[in-house]
Amino acid sequence: MHAAGFFLPPRLRIFGWGYIGCGLIALGCLIVLSKSPVVLPEDAPLANIAMGVLFGGGHAACGFYLYFTEQRGNVA
Repeated sequence: MHAAGFFLPPRLRIFGWGYIGCGLIALGCLIVLSKSPVVLPEDAPLANIAMGVLFGGGHAACGFYLYFTEQRGNVA
């Protein structure tokens, strides 16, 4: 993030930091769940659902945000 953030607009830098924050929250949830007596089956699709919602949903939300906020001009 620090190396590429210099070349990115501030909006995309915030988007990247949002992913880092979501990853830390997910890591905290996994740590809490690992200490709980509830055991998830090993083939639970929880990881696939989390990846789809956080990664795909995050990119879709960023795309919608940029679509409505970017200035449109003549394209060469």
